[in-house]
Amino acid sequence: QAAAAGSPQARTRLGVLAVATAPEESHALWESAAGAGDVSAMLNLWFLLRDSEPDQARSWLEAAAMADSTDAMYILGFLLKDTEAEESRSWLEKAANAGSTDAMVALGIMLGNSEPEQAHTWFEKAAELDRVEAMVGLGGLLRTINPVAARTWWEKAAERGNTIAMNNLVVLLRESEPAKARAWQERLRQAGGLPAR
Repeated sequence: QAAAAGSPQARTRLGVLAVATAPEESHALWESAAGAGDVSAMLNLWFLLRDSEPDQARSWLEAAAMADSTDAMYILGFLLKDTEAEESRSWLEKAANAGSTDAMVALGIMLGNSEPEQAHTWFEKAAELDRVEAMVGLGGLLRTINPVAARTWWEKAAERGNTIAMNNLVVLLRESEPAKARAWQERLRQAGGLPAR
């Protein structure tokens, strides 16, 4: 009833319910809702059309990003990283500035070799928001210039179960603190990680 009465959000929800059994109906409902400004419908259309109609899918993703959808900004930035680096970075920065830790990590990775100071900034922001991948990346950036800080970030990530951080600690501590290295090696084994080399 609400969908028939014109609620874009109701049309979006109805489209979600119909997608498995009637994808064409979902498409029509989402187009109607997206045309009325419903960002969730725009994202659903991107997902539905990304393989079959990539240009139309990208248009919906861009519309969602322009409507301030942080998810859309991140996805668009991520998808453009290999083909349109400047536009990718712009969208990722918008998403990161809006609080997306996914975008912060992506920027840290993207800028790690070319702009390590900027990568550090983005990794640190995400790490402070408890994003484990950012802790690992920050440790990687710091390992040669500040091994103590690298160790601190890797320990935080390892305590949260990250096997890459555990492996990094084994390697870092092997010579200077062999007992701690062995303890991390054992935790790495228990977590199912590959033995450090």
